[in-house]
Amino acid sequence: MDADTGTMRLGDCCNFYDFRALAKRRLPAPIFDYIDGAADDEVTLRQNAASFERCDLVPNVLRGVGAIDLSVTVMGQKLAMPVYCSPTALQRLFHHDGERAVAAAASKFGTMFGVSSLGTVSLEELRKAYDTPQVYQFYFHKDRALNRVMMQRAKDAGIDIEKELNARTLGPWYKSIGQGMGAALNTAGAGNAYVLSDRGTWIHFKNKGDLQILVEGDKHMFNQYGVMLVNPEKHPNVKKNLGQQFIDWLVSAEGQKAIANYKIDGQQLFYPNANDPSA
Repeated sequence: MDADTGTMRLGDCCNFYDFRALAKRRLPAPIFDYIDGAADDEVTLRQNAASFERCDLVPNVLRGVGAIDLSVTVMGQKLAMPVYCSPTALQRLFHHDGERAVAAAASKFGTMFGVSSLGTVSLEELRKAYDTPQVYQFYFHKDRALNRVMMQRAKDAGIDIEKELNARTLGPWYKSIGQGMGAALNTAGAGNAYVLSDRGTWIHFKNKGDLQILVEGDKHMFNQYGVMLVNPEKHPNVKKNLGQQFIDWLVSAEGQKAIANYKIDGQQLFYPNANDPSA
């Protein structure tokens, strides 16, 4: 801890809770919520945490330390220590090195690391750079052909273990992403979660995966766009006349038609209602 500023630094961290507190300070709230949260009602998270709290490390004093062996065999892989780095999606959201840093750390300490189907560094790059055991976390898709291609890619890259998982829908709480609609859709795809999306981003979004529209057109989800002229009395440099001309055109029959005719991939994006008295 910096004595002058009270700033917490990495070297000050002694346990998981310290690392978590530091991450919460440094990461944007939506990114922290993503990595800190767990599935469904987080029951398993709480039970696992409680289980670890019940474990005590009992020291054996005055024992020889000349030949310490912490090695274990996990899923057929010999590891130098009884800890390995589990796969997590979208790691470069948290740090610019992402999976590269995790792989380097795992290699340094002789343990295993995992890469998610939604990783931000390619399987091939990581396998080429490090020969430590590597796990591929595979999410099973409805498209069986896609499943076969993804699994074959992992095998071709020389991945040691492929874990098949069914992505489960996240629980009822709300997680704010705060990184734009595209990032929100990517995050929902990674966690098989529900997400609210604007029509334009959804239509143009190419990485839909298993995401599909469940509800659209509901009046409670109506998102009104509008235009307002800047007050020239408060901002005398504003081009009032040009601004008013633009507004007049937007609400005119010609402007409303242009808005209605704007499409992405052949689908109408906006539904103008400037002349609808009930709007």
